[in-house]
Amino acid sequence: MEPLEKVYNPRAVEPQVYAQWEQSGAFRSKPDGRGHSQTFTIVMPPPNVTGALHLGHALNNTLQDILTRYHRMRGFNTLWQPGTDHAGIATQAVVERRIREQEGKTRHELGREELVRRIWQWKDEYERRIISQLKLMGCSADWERSRFTLDEGMSKAVRHMFFKLFKDGLIFRGKRLVNWDTQLQTAVSDDEVYYETVEESSGIGMHRHGRVAEHGLGARGGDDDILRLAPLPLIPGSLDPLIPRPFVPPSLRSFVPRHHRILEMPEMPLDGLVVDLVIGDGRLELRVPV
Repeated sequence: MEPLEKVYNPRAVEPQVYAQWEQSGAFRSKPDGRGHSQTFTIVMPPPNVTGALHLGHALNNTLQDILTRYHRMRGFNTLWQPGTDHAGIATQAVVERRIREQEGKTRHELGREELVRRIWQWKDEYERRIISQLKLMGCSADWERSRFTLDEGMSKAVRHMFFKLFKDGLIFRGKRLVNWDTQLQTAVSDDEVYYETVEESSGIGMHRHGRVAEHGLGARGGDDDILRLAPLPLIPGSLDPLIPRPFVPPSLRSFVPRHHRILEMPEMPLDGLVVDLVIGDGRLELRVPV
């Protein structure tokens, strides 16, 4: 009999044991007619294919595995549904960063088709890595059922469910202020935004318009107050100020100097948010009515 090693070596034991589990079908689940009282299911929160797993995934999946094995040993028809998530714009961002660092190219220089190919290549690489990590942890998921969130069947199910939720009045669609990524040229979610306080100028010049009468436009009652403090952002690299359209009444647009261009702005208000000019400050303010 060989003596036991002084230090436990998982590589000498766990790969063979896990392979036996998989070959025996220990993790598989098939409907067998049992009612809800004898079935147990967990859908694994699909890890993003933006990169490898971290400590949070290890804790999360360990807890799921404990619950799954506990119910399986109690005789429940047990399913732990695994999968991976495309992560949307986050995956595109990491792929673009890799291309920029390694090749010095932007996505525009690469072209749409090649960029999409690179993103799918990244997905395949990190999906294999993620599943390998989960198996090394001993996760007892039904790997034959593994899905990716952009699989055809999954996409159809998501569209169906969102439409049903909307039809049932459980979700709604409305206009909201979004976080616009100037590099990716798309909106990103709140949890993908890093906030930073900047003391210096943002690079867009603002100056007060001065009294309408002083610019030879004439004062017409309330229009004087509106135009007097309208903020005028300057186009980078240009001295031409942009006059936000909401602050130029139609009756006065013919008086706007020709070297001033009128900037189109979205319709206001948006879902109760009122855009207001702060008199004496020269900037815009969002007020939420109470």
